[in-house]
Amino acid sequence: MQLDFNANPANSLKLVLMGDGTNFQIPKTSLDDEIRPSANASERTREQTAVLTWNHTVSSNTLLNTSFYERWSRTELIPASDPLSAFAQNRRTLSTTGFKSDVTWFAGRHSVKGGVDLVLLRPDENLFFFGEGYIAFSHLLGLPHVHLRGPNRGPITFAERKTGGQASGYVQDAVQLTGNLRLDAGLRYDGYSLATSAWQFSPRLNLAYRISRAGTVLHASYNHFFVPPAVENVLISSAGLTRFLQDRPEALPPLQPIIEDQFELGLTHPFARNLRAGLTGYYRTSDNPVHTVLFPDSRIYAYANFDKGKAYGMEVKTEVTPIQRIGVSAYMNYSLSRVYFWNPVTAGFVDETHHLEESGRFLAPMDQTHTLNAGFTYHHRKTGAWAGMTFEYGSGTPTEAEEEEGASMEAPVPLRVPAHFTQNLTVGVDLFRRRDRSWLGLQFNVENLTNNVYKVSQESVFSPGEYFNPRFYSGSLKVHF
Repeated sequence: MQLDFNANPANSLKLVLMGDGTNFQIPKTSLDDEIRPSANASERTREQTAVLTWNHTVSSNTLLNTSFYERWSRTELIPASDPLSAFAQNRRTLSTTGFKSDVTWFAGRHSVKGGVDLVLLRPDENLFFFGEGYIAFSHLLGLPHVHLRGPNRGPITFAERKTGGQASGYVQDAVQLTGNLRLDAGLRYDGYSLATSAWQFSPRLNLAYRISRAGTVLHASYNHFFVPPAVENVLISSAGLTRFLQDRPEALPPLQPIIEDQFELGLTHPFARNLRAGLTGYYRTSDNPVHTVLFPDSRIYAYANFDKGKAYGMEVKTEVTPIQRIGVSAYMNYSLSRVYFWNPVTAGFVDETHHLEESGRFLAPMDQTHTLNAGFTYHHRKTGAWAGMTFEYGSGTPTEAEEEEGASMEAPVPLRVPAHFTQNLTVGVDLFRRRDRSWLGLQFNVENLTNNVYKVSQESVFSPGEYFNPRFYSGSLKVHF
């Protein structure tokens, strides 16, 4: 629910309330149905969010925006009961309370903006993992597996709650240096403390130069990023549980923030009144890049920091702005990219010991060479009816880390999951319109129209594949008053 209240021309309030819950089954294979039919794990999620925002016009050239927000969430993994499956139970709750405020000031050629963001995090995480059933299942079928055991070959248990958070502040300026040259510069500070503590200053710089009257723009940027650890199972990931690995019982340090530097160079050009296209190349280096790690035979997600990472590629973006005469707008984006990680894992949790013992480069689990997104929307102004479709193509992510440092580019291409192509359809109508305002809106969505349940990724033989959701229907009704 969203409520908007305009107190006067200088002050407005917005209140947003959201709540939802999901019960779902953990997928099984046909082999599971045959050999371990009681391996029926499930998961439940509950969450609610409240955001109150105040917009205040201080003067004709100064705007203030302030928000208070609160979020609570709980996720519970209910374990399978089959003797040939791992007994994995995970219950975690997270309470988030925050305050954000920023002020924007316009002065001549300058648009100055500064703000603060204060977040209080209170995670509470519980874990019970006993993998002997899965080890027996793996021995029965001759499958590769890892031995992750607690003291005396018993279960691994963990329960902890902490209070921490993040304090951030920034200032930035967008200045029109000349009629054709624009400069955006900023500096951000982040201080983080939860499972670990860290702080960072992050400079940002962007230059855009219009090189023709037609609107062709050349732009270049540099960004320094500070990314705190993901809050999902952050305490479990930082608890040193690698000490329970039989092959290498050594505790790793807590999860570390990701530190990145990214450079971009691009060009945009209008080809017609409603058509604009752009080409951008980028290069990004990372310290402590992170990726998810699954506990064996379960859906308990933890995280691991790798030594370093690198990504580079190019993106082509085209946009057809709304053509009022026929009511159509469209877009198409294509990216060509490459993403690498470097072993070893330096912090967090991992259950594949070769990531602890080896060094060198490998294709990152999220590496996807070709990605295409496109869509269009049609609006019929007289009736208020509208419809749209979106499309996505991906060439697939790697399933094994085969390319080491020093390997030639002519080396065999690592195995990948199959490519995929999906479509989504949305139709709707705005009813009881007055002065371009609708009192009632109806919308119906069909996601994954052709029911293409493709494999999104499978990082190794030790982890199950992750699949896209099947065809999904949803609808909504919006009342404006």
